[in-house]
Amino acid sequence: MVELLSEHYASWVVEHVLRTFSTDGCSGNSDDIALSVQATRVFRAEQVLVESKFGTSTELARDWENRLPKGVGRCDGDASSSSGGSDDGSASCSNFSSAEDEFVNIVKSEGLGLIEDGSGLRKIRTFLRRNLSSVTKTRFQQLFEARAEWKKEDLLYYLVGLDGGESLLVKWARGTQGGTIFSKR
Repeated sequence: MVELLSEHYASWVVEHVLRTFSTDGCSGNSDDIALSVQATRVFRAEQVLVESKFGTSTELARDWENRLPKGVGRCDGDASSSSGGSDDGSASCSNFSSAEDEFVNIVKSEGLGLIEDGSGLRKIRTFLRRNLSSVTKTRFQQLFEARAEWKKEDLLYYLVGLDGGESLLVKWARGTQGGTIFSKR
């Protein structure tokens, strides 16, 4: 497939797109490529957040849903909606009561933004995990500069990629309220 598409595009571009958005990556010699629905949903969520920087979850989710290609939207052509799961590891659209809930879940689980609940509105600010340091001490400094206190579940999404996982909280953060809220040590 890379050879076929390389006639029109640089091979490194083709390989990157296939690795990022297909279910099989760059492997195989098949002429057929399956689009990873979850990778596309995450890409569009990040795109919305990077372009807007800040907004309510309702506004951002509406923009996200409008940007999803036909067949990738909530339940559009999603075999998981009837079977309870999908072949690329994405959650079934039936697991979420709305596009807004699905969008917020993607933002949290992929480390794309900080969600602030207040005055009945969920506001989301772009805060990309991939832009944080891979050095543990520096990452924790960046996290506590962005937010003084973190819920444990939210903080763990931003520790993905660091060796040690949840055990890092003991060394680099101070837990309160029975270990559910963390602040700078």
